[in-house]
Amino acid sequence: MLAKVLYSRSFKTRAGQAANSISFVDSAKQFGRATFIGHPPPVGCIEGAFIEINGTVKIPSRFCASGFACEVLPKSATFKVVDPTDDETVQFLPDGSLPALTTGPQLSAVATLSASNGFEKAVKGKVNVALVVLGPGTNYQGSSCQRFKTLCWLSSGQEIWVTVWEPDESTEETMSPGARVFGENLSLGCHDGEVSLSGSPDQFSCVDRARCPTPAIREPMEPFKPRALTETVVHRFFLKHNKAKLEVPGFIANLMKLPDDEIHSKCQARYHATPEPAHDDFDI
Repeated sequence: MLAKVLYSRSFKTRAGQAANSISFVDSAKQFGRATFIGHPPPVGCIEGAFIEINGTVKIPSRFCASGFACEVLPKSATFKVVDPTDDETVQFLPDGSLPALTTGPQLSAVATLSASNGFEKAVKGKVNVALVVLGPGTNYQGSSCQRFKTLCWLSSGQEIWVTVWEPDESTEETMSPGARVFGENLSLGCHDGEVSLSGSPDQFSCVDRARCPTPAIREPMEPFKPRALTETVVHRFFLKHNKAKLEVPGFIANLMKLPDDEIHSKCQARYHATPEPAHDDFDI
């Protein structure tokens, strides 16, 4: 695969290990990324460089709405800087192109889908977003580290709280009121019914107005909506209709990666019945 490096970053993992990541785009305008933990990326893998990648490619799960079509696994891949022909060069996006961005409704959908047990603490996901910072943020000491929290607009206009873990000296400038910021591979979470985003300082970079215009629509983010079909509901269904499936390792976990309507459709086609949440008949 021939690709062009869009971003190259150095950072430290939560465990304190030195790490590097590169984001790239191929000639089909598909975005990908590779993370190198404990060692630097191959020599020459800098922004604007063309690289040839051979190796194992991981397709993101349904809980990853980040806009990356693939994750390259560095331990089983080779990266070689190349000099493409003019005909090959014109197939690539201009410098500074952003991966596909996740909208507010998409964030809500991923939050609901990822929490297979129905509880907000189970919300997870990795997303790319364009943000407009609304006002001054707050530095405070969290349970495990220092944090910086501020309110932002998504590109689709929803307001969302964003937290920077272990902010550095550049964080307040990067996340200053009115700033336009690209958040790469941020973590999706939820607390007290509010969907939120978080990441380390290296995951936030300033972008221009052209790539992050002020949203035309401005509205609150939808609160977290629990799944109707939880693991418990689906487990109870297969206990009745096909008990043998429960003995297959990872069967329920993989099934829960599908949206509720897909689970309904597959069960209806196979068993002529669908899993339904238990209803409380005791009205107090």
